[in-house]
Amino acid sequence: MKPPIFLSIVMPAYNEQPDIEAVIREHVEAVTKLADSLDDWEIVCLDDASQDGTAAVIEKLSQQTNKIRLLRHAENKGIYQSQTDLYLNARGTHIYSTGSDGQWPASNLLEMFPPLQAGADGRTLEGLDPIRPGPGRQALRGRPLAAARNVGARPRPLARNAAGDHGARPR
Repeated sequence: MKPPIFLSIVMPAYNEQPDIEAVIREHVEAVTKLADSLDDWEIVCLDDASQDGTAAVIEKLSQQTNKIRLLRHAENKGIYQSQTDLYLNARGTHIYSTGSDGQWPASNLLEMFPPLQAGADGRTLEGLDPIRPGPGRQALRGRPLAAARNVGARPRPLARNAAGDHGARPR
């Protein structure tokens, strides 16, 4: 029997008003495709004292579903503190970390999930976040990745597209 998976998608955000709604909706769409394989899921966004309307956009989306949560810093604390706070507040057994600017498309999650569901340990997937969120949790990064065949193998990133990136949306 496979262990239950409660997926927390975590996104730090700073001045991302133009992009964050589309990024969140893209991740909701992706996780909906995985719904049969998940026991539960959430998206946790942390607004790091943005100067624009980032928090208002997230707040609006969180009022539409209890699957989206907004955390806030009263003053800007930077990416490392934001990631730490996101990991500490995530409720899932598995944590998927991604950007709120669309540079790591939600399709990365769809590519990464099958090996994880098949029993791959998070340590066998490229892109682990160095922050260990706690016992019984897996930390997974939202950038392009490929599953390694075993723990000793060195994973390799997916090929870059013709634009030289990994499928990021143009800004």
